[in-house]
Amino acid sequence: DHAPYVATVFSTHATVIGRCIAGNRLPLYNDLHKFNADELARQFNVMAKHSLEKSAATYADAFLTVSDITANECKYLLGREGTRITPNGFENGFVPEVEKLEQKRAAARRKLIEVASATWGYEFQGEPLIVATSGRYEFRNKGLDIFMESLKSLANCPLDREVLAYITVPAANNGPRADVVRHLADASQPIDASQWKFSTHYIDNKQWDPISQAIRGSVLEKEDCKVKVIFVPSYLNSADGVFNKNYYELLVGMDFTAFPSYYEPWGYTPLESVAFSVPSITSNLSGFGLWAMTLENHQAVEVIRRDENNDAYAVQQMVDAMLRFMRFNAEEVEKLRQNASEISQMALWENFFKYYKRAYRDAMEGAEARTSKEVYGDGGSHSEQINFVRQQLTSNRPTWH
Repeated sequence: DHAPYVATVFSTHATVIGRCIAGNRLPLYNDLHKFNADELARQFNVMAKHSLEKSAATYADAFLTVSDITANECKYLLGREGTRITPNGFENGFVPEVEKLEQKRAAARRKLIEVASATWGYEFQGEPLIVATSGRYEFRNKGLDIFMESLKSLANCPLDREVLAYITVPAANNGPRADVVRHLADASQPIDASQWKFSTHYIDNKQWDPISQAIRGSVLEKEDCKVKVIFVPSYLNSADGVFNKNYYELLVGMDFTAFPSYYEPWGYTPLESVAFSVPSITSNLSGFGLWAMTLENHQAVEVIRRDENNDAYAVQQMVDAMLRFMRFNAEEVEKLRQNASEISQMALWENFFKYYKRAYRDAMEGAEARTSKEVYGDGGSHSEQINFVRQQLTSNRPTWH
């Protein structure tokens, strides 16, 4: 109202209501047209966030979303379809050079295996296959439920190689396990057999923790199970007390990662993985997965098919992908890793920023139409018409005192 000449852009990477619907196991995609978003905001007690988001979407000159799947969500939940799709780019300045990557990969693998051996009190036979997932602790939205079920199914398969599965998801915890910390500092220090071997930290309220519940009573608890699960419920920011390394220092050591998300407007985690030459699994319900499917060659990004009712099929696709990876020889694995790096190069900001430039031009054209004022040019003088000045001097609103 007070600065009509300012061009505005609102970019949403999700919707508050969409996240609530998906996280509460309501059928988001099939029933989008049936939802009353304002009423749901009251029910979920997110009215303030939702109303701010809806107002921004309504009044911005340019309304941007990061994927087609989120644009459709906005159309029904915020009442306005996005004016542009602006995929999330990646800045790879912190990714090691090729000659240093293998060295860092070897160091990361040693650390991952060392910590797993200490946590479990177990010595791995040969080199295990290391698979990992990470991200926000939204058990269904981020596909953690599918990931856990796929590990159980994998454990029931005849495996020629041990699997080390890391779940690096920050959760409520009471610090690192003291026995693990002591053992890592001095290998002669014993591991406390009374501690829950599936976690590097003391889980707070383990009886209510979804990942702990998924493990309890399953095949993953059997002593002879070839799939060893390690839950790291701490931020990997070099101060977790066990690894004391950041996430990227460990990511480079993974064989592949898995993010079979149900609600994922974009999906930075699989993009981060391929940037470090680590193949990844994602889903067709993620923006990154949809983008990867448009590429001519995306072998390093496996996109599993998900919908409202195919959880069992999603699990089977995950298991098939993991078994297929285990059968690859060294040359095939290297080709996958090279393809992963190539995909990440295509997703750099230098390739995606053009979508934002177009959106900024849309917004400036909106401001110009609203005020009859030229708000951009080629370095020359900007014109300002007299009717714009009159708009600022005349008001038909009462003045309140």
